[in-house]
Amino acid sequence: MADGDARQAVAAWTNAPFDLTAGALLRAGLVRIAENDYVLCLVMHHIAGDGRSLGILVEELHAAYKGTVLPPLPVQYADFAVWQRARPDDDAALAYWTGQLDGVSTLELATDRPRPPVQTSRGAFVRHRLDAALADAVDRVARAERCTPFMLLLAAYQAVLARHTGQDEVSVGSSISDRARPELRDLVGLFVNTLVLRTDVSGDPTFRELLARARDTALAAYAHPDIPFERLTAALDLPRDPSRTALFQTMLILHTEDGAGLDVLPGVTAELFDDGFAQTKFDLMLDAWREPDGLQLSLNYRTDLFDAATAGRLITRFGLLLEAVAADPDRRLSDLDLSTPQERAELLDLGRGPVRAEPDDDVAGLVATWAQRTPEAVAVVCGADRLTYADLDRRATRRAAALRGLGVGPDRTVAVALDRGVELVVTLLAVLRAGGAYVPIDPRYPQARRELLLRDCGATVLVTPDTLPDGAGTPATDAAGSGHLAYVIYTSGSTGTPKESG
Repeated sequence: MADGDARQAVAAWTNAPFDLTAGALLRAGLVRIAENDYVLCLVMHHIAGDGRSLGILVEELHAAYKGTVLPPLPVQYADFAVWQRARPDDDAALAYWTGQLDGVSTLELATDRPRPPVQTSRGAFVRHRLDAALADAVDRVARAERCTPFMLLLAAYQAVLARHTGQDEVSVGSSISDRARPELRDLVGLFVNTLVLRTDVSGDPTFRELLARARDTALAAYAHPDIPFERLTAALDLPRDPSRTALFQTMLILHTEDGAGLDVLPGVTAELFDDGFAQTKFDLMLDAWREPDGLQLSLNYRTDLFDAATAGRLITRFGLLLEAVAADPDRRLSDLDLSTPQERAELLDLGRGPVRAEPDDDVAGLVATWAQRTPEAVAVVCGADRLTYADLDRRATRRAAALRGLGVGPDRTVAVALDRGVELVVTLLAVLRAGGAYVPIDPRYPQARRELLLRDCGATVLVTPDTLPDGAGTPATDAAGSGHLAYVIYTSGSTGTPKESG
Protein backbone atom coordinates (compact mmCIF):
# COMPACT_ATOMS: atom_id res chain seq x y z
CA MET A 1 0.00 0.00 0.00
CA ALA A 2 1.31 3.46 -0.88
CA ASP A 3 2.14 5.87 1.93
CA GLY A 4 -0.79 8.14 1.05
CA ASP A 5 -3.20 5.22 1.01
CA ALA A 6 -1.85 4.08 4.37
CA ARG A 7 -2.52 7.48 5.86
CA GLN A 8 -6.08 7.44 4.56
CA ALA A 9 -6.62 3.94 5.96
CA VAL A 10 -5.25 4.90 9.40
CA ALA A 11 -7.34 8.08 9.47
CA ALA A 12 -10.48 6.11 8.60
CA TRP A 13 -9.63 3.53 11.28
CA THR A 14 -8.98 6.23 13.88
CA ASN A 15 -12.07 8.31 13.17
CA ALA A 16 -14.59 5.50 12.82
CA PRO A 17 -17.22 5.72 15.58
CA PHE A 18 -17.54 3.16 18.37
CA ASP A 19 -20.77 1.34 19.11
CA LEU A 20 -20.89 1.46 22.90
CA THR A 21 -23.85 -0.93 23.03
CA ALA A 22 -22.39 -3.79 21.03
CA GLY A 23 -18.98 -3.06 19.53
CA ALA A 24 -15.52 -3.62 21.01
CA LEU A 25 -13.95 -0.63 22.81
CA LEU A 26 -10.48 -1.42 21.46
CA ARG A 27 -9.64 -2.04 17.84
CA ALA A 28 -6.28 -2.83 16.28
CA GLY A 29 -5.10 -2.85 12.70
CA LEU A 30 -1.87 -3.50 10.82
CA VAL A 31 -1.27 -1.70 7.52
CA ARG A 32 1.47 -3.00 5.20
CA ILE A 33 3.26 -0.22 3.29
CA ALA A 34 6.21 -2.28 2.03
CA GLU A 35 8.36 -5.24 2.96
CA ASN A 36 9.37 -4.77 6.59
CA ASP A 37 7.41 -1.49 6.78
CA TYR A 38 4.12 -1.60 8.65
CA VAL A 39 1.83 0.71 10.58
CA LEU A 40 0.35 -0.63 13.80
CA CYS A 41 -2.82 1.26 14.72
CA LEU A 42 -4.41 0.87 18.16
CA VAL A 43 -7.62 2.80 18.82
CA MET A 44 -9.28 2.80 22.23
CA HIS A 45 -12.46 4.54 23.29
CA HIS A 46 -11.86 6.89 26.18
CA ILE A 47 -14.51 5.15 28.26
CA ALA A 48 -12.21 2.10 28.36
CA GLY A 49 -8.86 3.76 29.02
CA ASP A 50 -6.89 6.88 29.81
CA GLY A 51 -3.48 8.13 28.71
CA ARG A 52 -1.66 5.78 31.05
CA SER A 53 -3.69 2.85 29.69
CA LEU A 54 -2.13 3.12 26.23
CA GLY A 55 1.33 2.90 27.79
CA ILE A 56 0.29 -0.19 29.75
CA LEU A 57 -1.14 -1.75 26.59
CA VAL A 58 2.11 -1.30 24.68
CA GLU A 59 4.15 -2.60 27.62
CA GLU A 60 2.03 -5.76 27.73
CA LEU A 61 2.28 -6.15 23.94
CA HIS A 62 6.05 -5.89 24.18
CA ALA A 63 6.16 -8.46 26.98
CA ALA A 64 3.93 -10.87 25.06
CA TYR A 65 6.20 -10.79 21.98
CA LYS A 66 9.20 -11.52 24.20
CA GLY A 67 7.34 -14.47 25.65
CA THR A 68 7.25 -12.98 29.12
CA VAL A 69 4.50 -14.31 31.32
CA LEU A 70 2.76 -11.39 32.99
CA PRO A 71 1.77 -11.78 36.63
CA PRO A 72 -1.96 -11.70 37.33
CA LEU A 73 -3.37 -8.33 38.26
CA PRO A 74 -4.46 -7.98 41.87
CA VAL A 75 -7.69 -6.23 40.87
CA GLN A 76 -9.89 -5.66 37.85
CA TYR A 77 -11.63 -2.51 36.68
CA ALA A 78 -14.88 -3.89 38.07
CA ASP A 79 -13.31 -3.75 41.54
CA PHE A 80 -12.55 -0.07 41.05
CA ALA A 81 -16.16 0.55 39.98
CA VAL A 82 -17.37 -1.16 43.16
CA TRP A 83 -15.06 1.01 45.27
CA GLN A 84 -16.36 4.13 43.56
CA ARG A 85 -19.97 3.20 44.22
CA ALA A 86 -19.17 2.39 47.83
CA ARG A 87 -17.63 5.78 48.51
CA PRO A 88 -19.73 7.76 50.97
CA ASP A 89 -21.32 10.90 49.66
CA ASP A 90 -18.98 13.84 50.15
CA ASP A 91 -21.49 16.56 51.00
CA ALA A 92 -18.73 19.07 51.73
CA ALA A 93 -17.18 18.55 48.29
CA LEU A 94 -20.55 18.80 46.58
CA ALA A 95 -21.28 22.03 48.47
CA TYR A 96 -17.91 23.42 47.43
CA TRP A 97 -18.43 22.68 43.75
CA THR A 98 -22.02 23.90 43.57
CA GLY A 99 -20.93 27.14 45.20
CA GLN A 100 -17.84 27.46 43.05
CA LEU A 101 -19.74 26.95 39.80
CA ASP A 102 -22.95 28.81 40.60
CA GLY A 103 -23.63 31.21 37.72
CA VAL A 104 -20.57 30.08 35.77
CA SER A 105 -20.16 31.91 32.46
CA THR A 106 -19.81 30.33 29.05
CA LEU A 107 -16.72 31.18 27.04
CA GLU A 108 -17.75 33.78 24.48
CA LEU A 109 -14.99 33.54 21.90
CA ALA A 110 -15.55 35.25 18.57
CA THR A 111 -15.98 32.52 15.96
CA ASP A 112 -15.40 32.45 12.22
CA ARG A 113 -18.84 30.92 11.66
CA PRO A 114 -22.14 30.97 13.57
CA ARG A 115 -22.41 28.29 16.23
CA PRO A 116 -24.60 25.44 14.92
CA PRO A 117 -27.67 24.60 17.04
CA VAL A 118 -26.30 21.12 17.71
CA GLN A 119 -22.57 20.67 18.13
CA THR A 120 -20.67 18.05 16.18
CA SER A 121 -17.34 16.37 16.88
CA ARG A 122 -15.60 17.67 13.73
CA GLY A 123 -12.17 18.97 14.68
CA ALA A 124 -8.59 19.58 13.64
CA PHE A 125 -5.25 20.47 15.22
CA VAL A 126 -2.63 23.20 15.10
CA ARG A 127 0.71 22.75 16.84
CA HIS A 128 3.37 25.01 18.30
CA ARG A 129 6.69 24.31 20.02
CA LEU A 130 8.49 26.40 22.63
CA ASP A 131 12.24 25.88 22.79
CA ALA A 132 14.01 24.46 25.81
CA ALA A 133 15.29 27.84 27.03
CA LEU A 134 11.78 29.30 27.19
CA ALA A 135 10.34 26.14 28.73
CA ASP A 136 13.04 26.26 31.43
CA ALA A 137 12.29 29.95 32.08
CA VAL A 138 8.59 29.14 32.48
CA ASP A 139 9.45 26.41 34.97
CA ARG A 140 11.62 28.84 36.96
CA VAL A 141 8.78 31.33 37.28
CA ALA A 142 6.45 28.55 38.45
CA ARG A 143 8.93 27.37 41.09
CA ALA A 144 9.53 30.93 42.32
CA GLU A 145 5.79 31.35 42.87
CA ARG A 146 5.38 27.91 44.52
CA CYS A 147 3.29 26.72 41.59
CA THR A 148 3.33 23.66 39.40
CA PRO A 149 4.00 24.09 35.67
CA PHE A 150 0.35 23.22 35.07
CA MET A 151 -0.80 26.13 37.26
CA LEU A 152 1.34 28.52 35.26
CA LEU A 153 0.05 27.19 31.95
CA LEU A 154 -3.49 27.51 33.30
CA ALA A 155 -2.99 31.15 34.26
CA ALA A 156 -1.40 31.92 30.88
CA TYR A 157 -4.18 30.15 28.96
CA GLN A 158 -6.86 31.99 30.93
CA ALA A 159 -5.07 35.29 30.33
CA VAL A 160 -5.09 34.69 26.56
CA LEU A 161 -8.75 33.68 26.60
CA ALA A 162 -9.65 36.73 28.69
CA ARG A 163 -7.85 38.95 26.16
CA HIS A 164 -9.85 37.42 23.33
CA THR A 165 -13.24 37.48 25.08
CA GLY A 166 -13.04 40.51 27.39
CA GLN A 167 -14.61 38.41 30.14
CA ASP A 168 -13.80 38.89 33.84
CA GLU A 169 -13.73 35.17 34.55
CA VAL A 170 -12.61 32.18 32.55
CA SER A 171 -13.47 28.53 33.25
CA VAL A 172 -11.18 25.84 31.91
CA GLY A 173 -11.70 22.12 32.30
CA SER A 174 -8.93 19.73 33.21
CA SER A 175 -8.54 16.18 34.43
CA ILE A 176 -7.05 14.61 37.53
CA SER A 177 -5.81 11.06 37.86
CA ASP A 178 -7.71 8.71 40.15
CA ARG A 179 -4.97 6.06 40.38
CA ALA A 180 -4.15 6.81 44.02
CA ARG A 181 -4.28 3.16 45.05
CA PRO A 182 -1.04 1.32 44.09
CA GLU A 183 -2.88 -1.74 42.76
CA LEU A 184 -4.38 0.46 40.00
CA ARG A 185 -1.03 1.51 38.52
CA ASP A 186 -0.88 -1.25 35.89
CA LEU A 187 -4.59 -1.59 35.21
CA VAL A 188 -6.12 -0.56 31.89
CA GLY A 189 -9.17 1.65 32.42
CA LEU A 190 -10.45 5.16 32.80
CA PHE A 191 -9.10 6.53 36.08
CA VAL A 192 -9.65 10.27 35.70
CA ASN A 193 -12.09 12.83 36.96
CA THR A 194 -12.89 16.17 35.39
CA LEU A 195 -12.38 19.44 37.26
CA VAL A 196 -13.65 22.90 36.36
CA LEU A 197 -11.08 25.61 37.11
CA ARG A 198 -12.93 28.94 37.30
CA THR A 199 -10.57 31.88 37.78
CA ASP A 200 -11.26 35.58 38.29
CA VAL A 201 -9.20 37.61 35.79
CA SER A 202 -10.78 41.01 36.53
CA GLY A 203 -8.99 44.19 37.61
CA ASP A 204 -6.12 44.01 35.10
CA PRO A 205 -3.84 42.04 37.44
CA THR A 206 -0.16 41.44 36.90
CA PHE A 207 0.62 37.96 35.70
CA ARG A 208 2.12 37.19 39.10
CA GLU A 209 -1.19 38.15 40.72
CA LEU A 210 -3.18 36.09 38.21
CA LEU A 211 -0.88 33.14 38.81
CA ALA A 212 -1.64 33.34 42.53
CA ARG A 213 -5.37 33.29 41.75
CA ALA A 214 -4.99 30.30 39.42
CA ARG A 215 -2.92 28.51 42.08
CA ASP A 216 -5.64 29.05 44.68
CA THR A 217 -8.29 27.85 42.22
CA ALA A 218 -6.35 24.70 41.40
CA LEU A 219 -5.47 23.85 45.00
CA ALA A 220 -9.11 24.22 46.09
CA ALA A 221 -10.18 21.97 43.22
CA TYR A 222 -7.55 19.37 44.09
CA ALA A 223 -8.85 19.37 47.67
CA HIS A 224 -12.28 18.29 46.41
CA PRO A 225 -11.52 15.77 43.64
CA ASP A 226 -13.95 12.95 44.32
CA ILE A 227 -17.26 14.28 43.04
CA PRO A 228 -18.00 12.55 39.71
CA PHE A 229 -18.51 15.15 37.02
CA GLU A 230 -21.85 13.66 36.01
CA ARG A 231 -23.16 13.98 39.57
CA LEU A 232 -22.03 17.59 39.69
CA THR A 233 -23.81 18.58 36.48
CA ALA A 234 -26.96 16.89 37.77
CA ALA A 235 -26.75 18.73 41.10
CA LEU A 236 -26.36 22.09 39.35
CA ASP A 237 -29.47 21.34 37.25
CA LEU A 238 -28.10 23.24 34.25
CA PRO A 239 -30.36 23.96 31.31
CA ARG A 240 -29.46 21.68 28.43
CA ASP A 241 -27.81 23.42 25.51
CA PRO A 242 -27.00 21.03 22.65
CA SER A 243 -24.84 23.69 20.98
CA ARG A 244 -22.09 23.60 23.62
CA THR A 245 -20.67 21.53 26.45
CA ALA A 246 -21.82 22.18 30.02
CA LEU A 247 -19.76 24.19 32.56
CA PHE A 248 -16.73 24.74 30.30
CA GLN A 249 -16.02 24.88 26.59
CA THR A 250 -12.24 24.52 26.61
CA MET A 251 -9.85 22.13 28.29
CA LEU A 252 -6.17 22.22 29.26
CA ILE A 253 -4.09 19.11 29.81
CA LEU A 254 -0.41 18.95 30.75
CA HIS A 255 0.60 15.36 30.05
CA THR A 256 2.79 13.88 32.76
CA GLU A 257 1.88 10.20 32.49
CA ASP A 258 4.23 7.68 30.94
CA GLY A 259 3.54 7.57 27.23
CA ALA A 260 3.48 4.52 25.01
CA GLY A 261 6.99 5.21 23.77
CA LEU A 262 8.58 3.82 20.62
CA ASP A 263 9.91 0.56 22.04
CA VAL A 264 6.81 -1.29 20.88
CA LEU A 265 8.14 -4.71 19.88
CA PRO A 266 11.52 -6.35 20.47
CA GLY A 267 13.79 -6.09 17.44
CA VAL A 268 11.51 -3.55 15.71
CA THR A 269 12.46 0.07 15.02
CA ALA A 270 9.41 2.30 15.46
CA GLU A 271 8.55 5.88 14.71
CA LEU A 272 5.38 7.91 15.12
CA PHE A 273 2.84 7.91 12.30
CA ASP A 274 0.22 10.62 11.79
CA ASP A 275 -3.07 9.18 13.04
CA GLY A 276 -5.20 11.61 11.02
CA PHE A 277 -7.53 12.15 13.98
CA ALA A 278 -10.08 14.84 13.05
CA GLN A 279 -12.45 15.08 15.98
CA THR A 280 -12.87 17.19 19.10
CA LYS A 281 -14.87 17.05 22.31
CA PHE A 282 -14.75 20.79 23.04
CA ASP A 283 -14.62 24.12 21.23
CA LEU A 284 -10.91 24.22 22.11
CA MET A 285 -8.59 21.77 23.85
CA LEU A 286 -4.96 22.64 24.58
CA ASP A 287 -2.57 19.75 25.24
CA ALA A 288 1.01 20.29 26.41
CA TRP A 289 3.93 17.86 26.71
CA ARG A 290 7.19 18.77 28.45
CA GLU A 291 10.02 17.24 26.47
CA PRO A 292 13.82 17.50 26.79
CA ASP A 293 14.01 19.97 23.89
CA GLY A 294 11.10 22.17 24.92
CA LEU A 295 7.35 22.32 25.36
CA GLN A 296 5.13 20.82 22.68
CA LEU A 297 1.68 22.41 22.34
CA SER A 298 -1.31 21.09 20.41
CA LEU A 299 -4.59 22.99 20.06
CA ASN A 300 -7.58 20.88 19.07
CA TYR A 301 -10.37 23.11 17.71
CA ARG A 302 -13.92 22.69 16.50
CA THR A 303 -13.90 23.23 12.74
CA ASP A 304 -17.60 24.16 12.73
CA LEU A 305 -16.54 27.34 14.57
CA PHE A 306 -12.93 28.18 13.77
CA ASP A 307 -10.60 28.36 10.80
CA ALA A 308 -7.11 26.93 11.04
CA ALA A 309 -5.67 30.46 10.84
CA THR A 310 -7.72 31.57 13.86
CA ALA A 311 -6.61 28.58 15.93
CA GLY A 312 -3.03 29.18 14.79
CA ARG A 313 -3.12 32.80 15.98
CA LEU A 314 -4.50 31.70 19.35
CA ILE A 315 -1.78 29.15 20.04
CA THR A 316 0.91 31.54 18.78
CA ARG A 317 -0.32 34.24 21.16
CA PHE A 318 -0.25 31.72 23.99
CA GLY A 319 3.42 31.19 23.23
CA LEU A 320 4.06 34.95 23.05
CA LEU A 321 2.40 35.45 26.42
CA LEU A 322 4.55 32.74 28.00
CA GLU A 323 7.61 34.43 26.55
CA ALA A 324 6.57 37.81 27.96
CA VAL A 325 5.69 36.63 31.47
CA ALA A 326 8.79 34.43 31.71
CA ALA A 327 10.82 37.60 31.18
CA ASP A 328 8.73 39.78 33.53
CA PRO A 329 5.83 38.26 35.50
CA ASP A 330 5.02 41.66 37.05
CA ARG A 331 3.63 43.09 33.81
CA ARG A 332 -0.11 43.72 33.82
CA LEU A 333 -2.23 41.72 31.42
CA SER A 334 -3.14 44.86 29.48
CA ASP A 335 0.57 45.58 28.90
CA LEU A 336 1.30 42.22 27.30
CA ASP A 337 1.79 42.52 23.55
CA LEU A 338 0.40 39.35 21.99
CA SER A 339 0.74 40.40 18.37
CA THR A 340 3.34 39.01 16.00
CA PRO A 341 5.59 41.40 14.01
CA GLN A 342 3.47 40.73 10.93
CA GLU A 343 0.25 41.56 12.81
CA ARG A 344 1.77 44.78 14.18
CA ALA A 345 2.80 45.84 10.67
CA GLU A 346 -0.71 45.12 9.36
CA LEU A 347 -2.32 47.10 12.21
CA LEU A 348 -0.02 50.07 11.59
CA ASP A 349 -0.93 50.02 7.91
CA LEU A 350 -4.65 50.01 8.80
CA GLY A 351 -4.11 52.87 11.27
CA ARG A 352 -2.40 55.01 8.65
CA GLY A 353 -5.22 54.54 6.21
CA PRO A 354 -4.94 54.99 2.45
CA VAL A 355 -2.26 57.31 1.12
CA ARG A 356 -3.83 60.34 -0.48
CA ALA A 357 -2.13 62.60 -2.94
CA GLU A 358 -1.62 66.15 -1.70
CA PRO A 359 -4.08 68.63 -3.21
CA ASP A 360 -2.79 70.91 -5.91
CA ASP A 361 -3.75 73.97 -3.83
CA ASP A 362 -3.61 74.86 -0.17
CA VAL A 363 -6.57 76.39 1.68
CA ALA A 364 -5.86 79.89 0.41
CA GLY A 365 -5.57 78.67 -3.17
CA LEU A 366 -8.77 76.62 -2.92
CA VAL A 367 -10.74 79.65 -1.71
CA ALA A 368 -9.34 81.69 -4.60
CA THR A 369 -10.40 78.96 -7.03
CA TRP A 370 -13.96 78.90 -5.71
CA ALA A 371 -14.08 82.70 -5.78
CA GLN A 372 -13.45 82.48 -9.51
CA ARG A 373 -15.87 79.61 -10.13
CA THR A 374 -18.79 80.70 -7.93
CA PRO A 375 -18.14 84.26 -6.79
CA GLU A 376 -21.70 84.85 -5.55
CA ALA A 377 -21.97 81.60 -3.56
CA VAL A 378 -22.12 82.02 0.22
CA ALA A 379 -18.77 81.14 1.85
CA VAL A 380 -19.17 82.34 5.47
CA VAL A 381 -22.26 82.57 7.69
CA CYS A 382 -22.26 83.87 11.25
CA GLY A 383 -25.62 84.91 12.62
CA ALA A 384 -26.97 87.56 10.27
CA ASP A 385 -23.56 88.17 8.64
CA ARG A 386 -22.86 86.68 5.24
CA LEU A 387 -19.80 86.68 2.97
CA THR A 388 -19.73 85.40 -0.58
CA TYR A 389 -16.61 83.75 -1.94
CA ALA A 390 -15.85 86.94 -3.88
CA ASP A 391 -16.15 89.06 -0.69
CA LEU A 392 -14.06 86.64 1.34
CA ASP A 393 -11.37 86.46 -1.30
CA ARG A 394 -11.21 90.26 -1.75
CA ARG A 395 -11.08 91.08 1.97
CA ALA A 396 -8.57 88.31 2.76
CA THR A 397 -6.33 89.50 -0.08
CA ARG A 398 -6.32 93.11 1.22
CA ARG A 399 -5.62 91.96 4.77
CA ALA A 400 -2.85 89.64 3.56
CA ALA A 401 -1.21 92.58 1.81
CA ALA A 402 -1.29 94.54 5.05
CA LEU A 403 0.22 91.63 7.00
CA ARG A 404 3.01 91.22 4.44
CA GLY A 405 3.73 94.89 4.92
CA LEU A 406 4.08 94.25 8.66
CA GLY A 407 6.71 91.55 8.09
CA VAL A 408 4.57 88.42 8.03
CA GLY A 409 6.04 85.59 5.97
CA PRO A 410 6.88 81.87 6.14
CA ASP A 411 7.14 80.55 9.72
CA ARG A 412 6.28 84.01 11.14
CA THR A 413 3.43 83.84 13.65
CA VAL A 414 0.44 86.14 13.86
CA ALA A 415 -1.49 86.22 17.14
CA VAL A 416 -5.25 86.44 16.45
CA ALA A 417 -7.33 87.56 19.45
CA LEU A 418 -10.78 87.72 17.86
CA ASP A 419 -14.15 86.27 18.78
CA ARG A 420 -15.75 83.79 16.43
CA GLY A 421 -17.23 85.60 13.47
CA VAL A 422 -16.67 86.82 9.94
CA GLU A 423 -13.55 88.82 10.85
CA LEU A 424 -11.92 85.78 12.39
CA VAL A 425 -12.36 83.76 9.17
CA VAL A 426 -11.06 86.63 7.02
CA THR A 427 -8.03 87.09 9.27
CA LEU A 428 -7.07 83.39 9.44
CA LEU A 429 -7.30 83.11 5.65
CA ALA A 430 -5.28 86.33 5.30
CA VAL A 431 -2.52 84.99 7.54
CA LEU A 432 -2.28 81.83 5.43
CA ARG A 433 -2.34 83.86 2.21
CA ALA A 434 0.47 86.04 3.55
CA GLY A 435 2.50 82.90 4.20
CA GLY A 436 2.39 83.11 7.99
CA ALA A 437 1.09 80.88 10.80
CA TYR A 438 -1.82 81.97 12.98
CA VAL A 439 -1.95 81.64 16.77
CA PRO A 440 -5.56 81.84 18.05
CA ILE A 441 -5.78 83.47 21.49
CA ASP A 442 -9.04 83.68 23.40
CA PRO A 443 -9.79 87.40 23.95
CA ARG A 444 -11.24 86.50 27.36
CA TYR A 445 -7.94 85.14 28.69
CA PRO A 446 -6.51 87.08 31.64
CA GLN A 447 -3.96 89.68 30.62
CA ALA A 448 -1.08 87.72 32.19
CA ARG A 449 -2.01 84.59 30.25
CA ARG A 450 -2.21 86.54 26.98
CA GLU A 451 1.17 88.13 27.56
CA LEU A 452 2.73 84.73 28.33
CA LEU A 453 1.39 83.27 25.09
CA LEU A 454 2.52 86.24 23.03
CA ARG A 455 6.05 86.00 24.43
CA ASP A 456 6.14 82.25 23.92
CA CYS A 457 4.95 82.24 20.32
CA GLY A 458 7.04 85.25 19.28
CA ALA A 459 4.20 86.74 17.27
CA THR A 460 5.17 89.24 14.58
CA VAL A 461 1.73 90.88 14.69
CA LEU A 462 -1.20 90.89 17.14
CA VAL A 463 -4.62 91.20 15.53
CA THR A 464 -7.47 92.43 17.77
CA PRO A 465 -10.85 93.99 16.96
CA ASP A 466 -9.13 97.38 17.27
CA THR A 467 -6.12 96.51 15.10
CA LEU A 468 -7.58 94.79 12.05
CA PRO A 469 -4.99 95.29 9.26
CA ASP A 470 -6.22 96.55 5.94
CA GLY A 471 -3.95 96.99 2.98
CA ALA A 472 -4.14 98.29 -0.53
CA GLY A 473 -3.47 96.41 -3.69
CA THR A 474 -4.04 92.80 -4.61
CA PRO A 475 -0.77 90.87 -4.22
CA ALA A 476 -0.62 87.32 -5.55
CA THR A 477 -1.27 84.56 -3.08
CA ASP A 478 2.04 83.65 -1.46
CA ALA A 479 1.15 80.89 1.03
CA ALA A 480 4.19 79.20 2.57
CA GLY A 481 3.21 75.64 1.59
CA SER A 482 3.16 72.33 3.41
CA GLY A 483 6.78 72.52 4.52
CA HIS A 484 6.13 75.48 6.84
CA LEU A 485 3.99 76.31 9.87
CA ALA A 486 0.27 76.84 9.35
CA TYR A 487 -0.80 77.42 12.95
CA VAL A 488 0.28 77.11 16.59
CA ILE A 489 -2.33 75.96 19.09
CA TYR A 490 -2.29 76.36 22.87
CA THR A 491 -4.76 73.93 24.45
CA SER A 492 -6.57 74.50 27.72
CA GLY A 493 -4.02 72.31 29.50
CA SER A 494 -0.95 73.92 27.98
CA THR A 495 1.68 75.16 30.39
CA GLY A 496 3.71 77.07 27.86
CA THR A 497 4.72 74.51 25.22
CA PRO A 498 2.50 74.79 22.13
CA LYS A 499 1.33 72.15 19.69
CA GLU A 500 2.42 73.01 16.19
CA SER A 501 1.22 71.92 12.80
CA GLY A 502 2.45 72.52 9.33
